Amino acid sequence: AMHSVETVSILRERSPEDEWFFITGADEVSNLLAWRDPDRLLEQVVMVAATRPGYDLSKLDHLEAALRNFDRIFPVECTRVDISATGIRRRMLQSKSIRYLVPEGVRGIIEHRRLYEGDGKRAEGGILREEIR
Repeated sequence: AMHSVETVSILRERSPEDEWFFITGADEVSNLLAWRDPDRLLEQVVMVAATRPGYDLSKLDHLEAALRNFDRIFPVECTRVDISATGIRRRMLQSKSIRYLVPEGVRGIIEHRRLYEGDGKRAEGGILREEIR
């Protein structure tokens, strides 16, 4: 299996003039010492640690002493977006728009393949289509 540091190395070889950002959840970043060659990864990318409002940043403190490139980790508080697959299905079954809830490409696939259309009796996301009319 290829590890993040190897994937990033390949990407940087293909596009060495670009600055690379690795965006992942802060809980994953707190486990960075378990990753393969975390310092080498941090040499190649700026690590963005997405946090929930109220996240305890002290969960990242142990990394400072262990990583020479700790200064390339940037916590960024992200607003919680309450979007669920069940909510998407419900909106589709109610013939409501899902625009801005999913990327345009995803919306196109859902609509083109008619993924959440049923025969009126089929359960979708724990609800029956007839129940929401």
